[in-house]
Amino acid sequence: MKFTNRPLFLKIIFAITIAIILFISSVSFKHIRALHDSNEIVEHTYRVLIKIEHVFTKIKNVEIDRRNYLLTHDKKLLRQIEFDKVEIKQNLEQLREITSDNPYHFQTTKKLESLIEKKLKVVDEVLDPNFDLNDNQKVTDNIYRGKAVMDEVSDIIRNLRQSETHLLETRSLKSDQVNKYTPLVNLLTFFVTIVLLILAIIKINRDLKEATINNEKLILANETANLAEQIGNYGTWQLNVDTKKYTFSENEYRLLGYEPNSLEDNYEGFMNRIHPEDLYYVQGIVSDMINHETLSPFTYRIIRNDGEIRYLRASGKMIKNLKNEKILLGITSDVTEEIENQKNISEKNRELEKKNRTLFLANETNKEAEIAGNYGTAQWFVKDNRFIFSDNNYRLFGLDPKDKPEFSDLFKQVHPDDKAMVDSKLDEMAENKSFYPYIIRIIRADNQEIKYLSINNKHIRDDNNEEYVLIISLDVTEIFKAQNTILERNKELEKINNEMLLSNNALKFGEEIGGYGNWSWNIKEDSWYFSDNLYKLLGAEPKSFDSNLDNYYNYVHPEDLEYFKSVMAKMEEEENLPAFTYRILRPSGEILHVKGVGSPTYDANGNKFLAGVVVNISEEVKRSHTLQKAFEELKYYNESSKEAEIIGKYGFWKWNVDKTEFEFSDNIFRLFGVEKENFDPKVDNFIPDVYPEDLEYVLENLKKLQNKDKNAKPYEHRIVKKDTGEIRYIRVSNKPIEDSHEGFYYLMITQDITEEVNKNIETNQKNRELEASNKELQAFNYVASHDLQEPLRKIETFISRLEAKDYQNLTETGQQYFDRIKVAAGRMRLLIKDLLQFSRTNKSEQVFEKADLNDLLENAKHEIAEPIEEKKAVIHTAHLPKMKVIPFQIQQLFINLLGNSIKYSKPEVAPEIKIDYEKASFEKVGNVTFTAKRIFHKFTFTDNGIGFSPEYSDRIFELFSRLHNKDEIAGTGIGLAICKKIVDNHKGFIFAEGKPNEGAIFTVYLPEV
Repeated sequence: MKFTNRPLFLKIIFAITIAIILFISSVSFKHIRALHDSNEIVEHTYRVLIKIEHVFTKIKNVEIDRRNYLLTHDKKLLRQIEFDKVEIKQNLEQLREITSDNPYHFQTTKKLESLIEKKLKVVDEVLDPNFDLNDNQKVTDNIYRGKAVMDEVSDIIRNLRQSETHLLETRSLKSDQVNKYTPLVNLLTFFVTIVLLILAIIKINRDLKEATINNEKLILANETANLAEQIGNYGTWQLNVDTKKYTFSENEYRLLGYEPNSLEDNYEGFMNRIHPEDLYYVQGIVSDMINHETLSPFTYRIIRNDGEIRYLRASGKMIKNLKNEKILLGITSDVTEEIENQKNISEKNRELEKKNRTLFLANETNKEAEIAGNYGTAQWFVKDNRFIFSDNNYRLFGLDPKDKPEFSDLFKQVHPDDKAMVDSKLDEMAENKSFYPYIIRIIRADNQEIKYLSINNKHIRDDNNEEYVLIISLDVTEIFKAQNTILERNKELEKINNEMLLSNNALKFGEEIGGYGNWSWNIKEDSWYFSDNLYKLLGAEPKSFDSNLDNYYNYVHPEDLEYFKSVMAKMEEEENLPAFTYRILRPSGEILHVKGVGSPTYDANGNKFLAGVVVNISEEVKRSHTLQKAFEELKYYNESSKEAEIIGKYGFWKWNVDKTEFEFSDNIFRLFGVEKENFDPKVDNFIPDVYPEDLEYVLENLKKLQNKDKNAKPYEHRIVKKDTGEIRYIRVSNKPIEDSHEGFYYLMITQDITEEVNKNIETNQKNRELEASNKELQAFNYVASHDLQEPLRKIETFISRLEAKDYQNLTETGQQYFDRIKVAAGRMRLLIKDLLQFSRTNKSEQVFEKADLNDLLENAKHEIAEPIEEKKAVIHTAHLPKMKVIPFQIQQLFINLLGNSIKYSKPEVAPEIKIDYEKASFEKVGNVTFTAKRIFHKFTFTDNGIGFSPEYSDRIFELFSRLHNKDEIAGTGIGLAICKKIVDNHKGFIFAEGKPNEGAIFTVYLPEV
């Protein structure tokens, strides 16, 4: 052996390499350390500069927000100032911390803190609620003091910047010098190391390849063990007898109902999971195990974390580790299903024996499958142009296989209407060696029964290069007769699929017809086979991946995967697969419902297989869900209809005129007050309950219905309820229907309309009373407008004359009485005028015209020009729109609202009225909510008058409602009621808001017309 191939050579190379690397590394470490220190100093300088900029920026922000607040008085700025103050303090603390290593900077920072505190005090003066923002002198003084402090802060920050910038330049120069030599040192280290290690790597590489192979085998073995535990539903454990400490595999935790590593790993923790009834038994087993150093298999129960009780079987063996500690190695298997199914094992074994016998010969299986599946096969050999038919193919046509019928005998049984199609299909097969699947009718030779056959085919070339067409004839008569038998048909197909394992090309093609795929598992070789159609069921191309369980898992729906794996694990353990259902998730996203089943079988050489099928039952599941949903909806509809009849006080009934048959709902009997059980349900038996005065009218309408009058109208009449003797009103409606099976009949609805009739009577009475009341109001309006004004004019005339001629002759008391009479007459005149105006608002013809509201407002101002001049009122008006309104009423609305603001103005304060306008969409106006947004014209009248308390916001619109004494402010309490009436006439809304001594706001919403 060469010296270079010996391990000693490798060790010498490593020793020399490590010595040189340590020497060069120490030099390199020194340079790197210097580089690191230099970089940290530069980075520290940058941090100081950035923090200085942060502090200065926040101080400037506070100064800007303070000045903006002094100018705009915007309260929102106060929150921003407070936020900036907090950030300034945080930044100052951080700046003080990072400059503590520099005495000059530290002292400068403390001085900066002091100035900033001074600056924030100036800012706090402004934030003080008692600070008068309208005091120009105080505001100016505050601004100048803030500016002076800000200048000092700017000087200090400028000095800090200059100092840090100088330090940065010095430190950067030093860092550049270190950076210049460090890469050379590192590069030298790298090359020397590479040269020294290159020889060792060649040797290591060879050894590594061998170690990698061994390691991969070890990893594979470990992963296989973990996977085997999950598939086999068992777990492993270790018990240190001396320390009583358990060590569980991950699947052992799962068997106990816990996530891996979530259970106490000690003797007490394990014993807490044992079923109380088995605890003493298990403790005894463990004790014997420790004494005898072996653990025979035994079964016990545990209570999982979720409360489920499971059966476990354990066995073990005692060993000693390197520390001479006794370690018990054990295996635990979940045998719950095994124990629960023990009663059925014998039956299952008998079924398996039967299936083994049935599947022994493939040809016999095929024959039985044809009979069970109700289909037959035929082969047309292209070269010889001859047919070979299976026995069951003859039976489908009602022919006896023993008679050896010819092709012509089968063709005779084809339905006459379908013979032309069969001929065309035969021509198509002769030309293309295949044909498109089709369905024909045949007339069986034995019983002349018509059957439906689905004919399908497949072109096949065998190993001898001989061509033939496999033809499958499937009896689909039952599918045509009744779709509701498809579930049973699927079960038959499932049985056929189980019996067609290891079949020939006919069975493979049967997969495509039946929508299923088959598989087999060679138990001895642990190899799998998937049929082409099974790949297609998964949504994959045939043979596009290796046939094994791991690849199949990728197509199982994630929600069903754990369940599927548990079934497969049990299958591998028991070598049997009872029928079960799960879902397939195709790569396209489509979800299929499938049913799987399998059983053991043997090939001709006696090798044991587990063979099975996967059947697509998606349509069956879909129909089942649809039928269930339809049933529930129908049940709900029936219950709802019954409740609706009771609540709506109506009932349904059906009158078949041709057959003289009647059907009544339960509520019909309730409406007439009769008991269903003691009543013969015929129309004639309801006649005695008709009110005597309505009997002739009812019989006349029934006669029309009996004569099949399709234009018969609904009619109403009275009945006398049988149980209470109460007279009730009912309405009878009908709908004529002609049906080819049932003949001519009516669907009738009988509804109790007693409450509707009574309400109509009550409404008519109220209408008459309202009409009389309106006539009285009209009479009052006439009196107010004519009869009351005439005496009032005379009173005012005499008061005027008396005042001109004899007022000075009256005593002082007489003059006071005279003044009161004059004031009362004036109020009477104003009251009559307002009443007439209110009456006119109610009575006048409401003709909407498009008008310019700006013109109407100007007219209103002219009407009240005198009080406007007298009070020196100022009116600010937005531009108003043109819209459809009742012009004189809107003008009166403006007069009353402006007059109201002037009337209720503050003494010695000129009234100021502001009129705003906007057009917008609203979902809610006041307490009124609309189903969809509506467009409104919004007018707002704001004044600076005496205002009113908010609780009177609704009351002020009431007729004759006054909030002030008549001696304080003149008025009748009608003006705002007129405003409310005008807005109502326009289908709008008016609202009032007020604050005492601050003013009032009147808001008017007029809809877009």
